[in-house]
Amino acid sequence: MEIKVFSSVKEMKETKELKEGDVCQTLGYYKMNDGGEAFYIITSDNEIMDDGGSVHNVLNGLKAKIIIKNDSVNVKQFGAKADGIYDDSEHIQNAINYMSSKSSFSDYSKSNMVLLNAGIYKITKTINLSLFTKLKTMGYVTIESYVNGIVFNLTPENYKYDNKPSYERYNYQFGELINGYAGFRVINKLHEKGNSIAFNLGIDSPHDINARYNISKTAFKYITINNFSVGIKINPYNFYLNTFEYIYMEQNKYCIVVGNANVNNYKDSGENICWKNCWFAGAEIVCLYNTKTQAIDFSFDECSFDFNNCLFYSPYNDNTGSTRRITIDKSHIEGTSNLIKENNKPHGILYEDFRGYIITIIGSRILQTNRYHLFYSSKPVSYTLNLISNIITTYGSTEEFTDPLYTFISNKEVENINIVNNSAPLHTGINMKLSNFNNTILRPDFRDIESGKSFNLNKSTINGVQIGDFKQGYFNKLNAKCVVVNESPLKDGKSIKFTIDTNNYWDRNGRDAGASIQLESKKIVGCAGDIIGVAAIVKNMNYNTMRITLKCYDSEENEISSAVENTPMPISKEWKVTPMPRFFKLVPGTYRFKVNFTFIQANNQNTVNKESFYIGALLLEKING
Repeated sequence: MEIKVFSSVKEMKETKELKEGDVCQTLGYYKMNDGGEAFYIITSDNEIMDDGGSVHNVLNGLKAKIIIKNDSVNVKQFGAKADGIYDDSEHIQNAINYMSSKSSFSDYSKSNMVLLNAGIYKITKTINLSLFTKLKTMGYVTIESYVNGIVFNLTPENYKYDNKPSYERYNYQFGELINGYAGFRVINKLHEKGNSIAFNLGIDSPHDINARYNISKTAFKYITINNFSVGIKINPYNFYLNTFEYIYMEQNKYCIVVGNANVNNYKDSGENICWKNCWFAGAEIVCLYNTKTQAIDFSFDECSFDFNNCLFYSPYNDNTGSTRRITIDKSHIEGTSNLIKENNKPHGILYEDFRGYIITIIGSRILQTNRYHLFYSSKPVSYTLNLISNIITTYGSTEEFTDPLYTFISNKEVENINIVNNSAPLHTGINMKLSNFNNTILRPDFRDIESGKSFNLNKSTINGVQIGDFKQGYFNKLNAKCVVVNESPLKDGKSIKFTIDTNNYWDRNGRDAGASIQLESKKIVGCAGDIIGVAAIVKNMNYNTMRITLKCYDSEENEISSAVENTPMPISKEWKVTPMPRFFKLVPGTYRFKVNFTFIQANNQNTVNKESFYIGALLLEKING
């Protein structure tokens, strides 16, 4: 069969010699070698319409119908130029519509691929994706959007399940819906971000709550999204078992937005939404849960979160539905909340209301400034927070210091906190080992004690007084009365003010002796592998040497361990923090602890320059080993 060859579609359309059954080849769409080459068959079929790509009207009342190979078309075969100047919106849409029309619920054996050659595609209208069409780049593709709205929209509301067993239903295009492996960048070119959304996935407001359309069991890969108000908006109505891999989002206001606050009938959604090897940077909020109901599970595997104000923000949650999860595994988190100046704005890894959620961060590195807390809620919430085997480093100037012992937990309203086997390298004078809060029996920081409340200490360990979770307290060379005051570097923290007895100077003319405080814990139950440590924040201690001793006693009151630490570390101009001595791993049993502070003055002045000093946030921690 003779194939008639033309340099362009225009040349083919202007040829008078074509007749039904002829096969034509164009060497380009507008001109030779512009990427729009294709084969056509000439037909008199009046049922098909000219769409500028799959069908062209030619002379003599005939049509040129495209012949596709490998179940794919190229957008340049539909007239896209990819020169960054010409508007390619309609041409891309026509290619998608054509490939979508080639599929049906009963026939899902074809790849139905729309290919994008390398180039810059200017977009001024929303591109509606199809359930039955996949996009694949064939070189580095840039989508330059001039749309103050949705650029790529996938809303399968016209599709429903067949009345067949679930394993026979065609409920979505399995596999990779978008594969930008060769390079796929979507950038907002408007001066303002406005209401721009790069990808809208799912039905924003389902009008038929019994409809069974969905987006599930598919993947989106190798996509870069820049400068949008919203990178990816997920409407969690029948949205589940989806994977996002190698998604890079930078300088978007929100990277991910879940749902619509005005929609309450999201259902059957959120199961196993996975993000793998993704990067989120420079956002006000990485993930905004804009739903009143718990609607989605997210897992982030080997992802990077760099210099975002807030990672996860839930402004409201009505605590309905089943337990939901956020899991971050083997990831990198750096500089969260570093870019903002106000503590009342969303900041940190977690902010506000995540009731009913289980949040787990495991095997990750967290590099954080001291400016704000990583986990914050301004109201009582109930979620489980697990920090397991992470490396957590604080940095920044000591003037920015907020709370060395609670840097990562904002307040005591968060329940079910489980922090195990994390390490914090020494940096700017703060060396921190975080405890397993679920197993911490003694965690007093005096915040729950009314300011101004006083305690009369005794010199006897038998008739001591309870302070917080400490059972006994006694003193040497101190006035008997101590008082809780609102002086602490901790957020909303307090400390206990002690006063030196100025009528009873240091022993031995002030040389090699000094004042001391001892506090005795209640009995606690130890578990196998527990490790014991103590720390305190101190101020105004005029001493040459400070010695902190922690002694451990078993149920028979036998001393089984003792450790001494002499070197407190500065955390601000006034306050210092004592590192926590480490002890052997306990065996199951009942234990009691004594903490002793001794302040030694080496040279006798026969006076006490600092008559009062403060101890804040005294922690006796049982660390799960």
